[in-house]
Amino acid sequence: MQQLYSSGPSSSNDIKPEPSGSPSARTASNTPVTPTRRPRGGNAVVPGAGTVLVCVVCGDQAFGKHYGVNACNGCKGFFRRSVWNNRVYSCRFEGNCAIAKEHRNVCRSCRLKQCFESGMNPRAVQSERELAQNRTKEEDDEGRGESESPQPEMTSREVQTDRIKTECPSPTAFEDEEKVNMMIGVANRLFQHNRQILARCESTLAESYAENANREKATDISFAAAFFNPQFSLRSPITPTGERPAALTDALQDFRRCFTLFADWCQALPEFNRMKKEDQIVIAKNRFGVFYWWMCAGWSAQVGCNGVCYANRTYFPVESAQQCLSDIENVAERMINNLIGPLIEMRVDEIEKAVMCAIIIFQDELPNLSAEGKVALRENRALFVKALHYYVKNKLQNSSTNAACRIGKLMLLLAAATDLVHKTKDNVMLNDVLHIVDWGEWSTEIRRYSSTLDSLMH
Repeated sequence: MQQLYSSGPSSSNDIKPEPSGSPSARTASNTPVTPTRRPRGGNAVVPGAGTVLVCVVCGDQAFGKHYGVNACNGCKGFFRRSVWNNRVYSCRFEGNCAIAKEHRNVCRSCRLKQCFESGMNPRAVQSERELAQNRTKEEDDEGRGESESPQPEMTSREVQTDRIKTECPSPTAFEDEEKVNMMIGVANRLFQHNRQILARCESTLAESYAENANREKATDISFAAAFFNPQFSLRSPITPTGERPAALTDALQDFRRCFTLFADWCQALPEFNRMKKEDQIVIAKNRFGVFYWWMCAGWSAQVGCNGVCYANRTYFPVESAQQCLSDIENVAERMINNLIGPLIEMRVDEIEKAVMCAIIIFQDELPNLSAEGKVALRENRALFVKALHYYVKNKLQNSSTNAACRIGKLMLLLAAATDLVHKTKDNVMLNDVLHIVDWGEWSTEIRRYSSTLDSLMH
């Protein structure tokens, strides 16, 4: 235990330090300041010049250790009352309230949760209660003339509570742990889901190219037929290596292969598959573009090519002289600056990428969904956002502030991918007008829905 200091002469009320080997020497707080004690009836003892203890729960000034941590008298009393009375509180805001001294009484549920997370020991409260009961019994025995039992050695109530280190979490703590594990399990499920879909393969890359060249009628297929029966493009191996600039046939093959990947991804996802077919089509028409750019961005960040990496060993270069399609909106450069670069800088891992794919599918409410579909979309989006939150928080060692900052940046990347969809629409329309490539009726429906959504948003 660190040495305790007093600014004045020693008195009977001062708290004496214990040997460094005693249990009370081990503090539960990581606060890099010297612990102090407040003498009964006196002012706060301040060791050195200007050193002030801070309550680990609310940030107010603390006068010593209570139940294992530096805490103010307010949080000490709140924790003691809650444990003694077995209080169970509920939060109206999903348990994410900030606890600060200015408004620490607003949400008792989050305040008690913060007490547990900061290391306050409920066993110490119960022991304190038992000691108080024993003292009362001993005083009664003394009043009846019986010999006085020896008192346990104590320097103060605060120090006594430090000696009990075995934690006994409250029922809400167990529920929180179960919720965290469940949400992290959802994130891991999406990661495995993504791996399985990416691994689907039924032909070689050469067979896929030959099949695209021989199926001219594939351009007449409807969106619904392409989505629910994606047989117009064979499932060739996903090989995002960026070995050479893409030719026109490469760009078209990649677009079709990634659409098949998107259809497989959605239909194998239980939350999506439980929705009505009509709602599935509405979502798919509006989400393929964002999903496509998100996947390409992830591959590009891994490969490091100077452009947009495709799934067939090619890439769409930034240099206009090497481009197989006219990039009038500078989409490739925008993608490198606004999406690929941040992915590399943030070191987004594969689990985060997979969870973001699910969030993209249920990104926001769409006007043509049924009432039931809108409810399902909101519930699914909330589920996957929570999964991302708890996964990132656990990844960053339970730092709520850093987790919120990282999730905010990930959502900005989603907005950047959505912007790329609108920019790409002009490129596709120009190439259609110039008859450079026929993207097909099924892709026309995607662009039509994108234009409708643009008009509704603006």
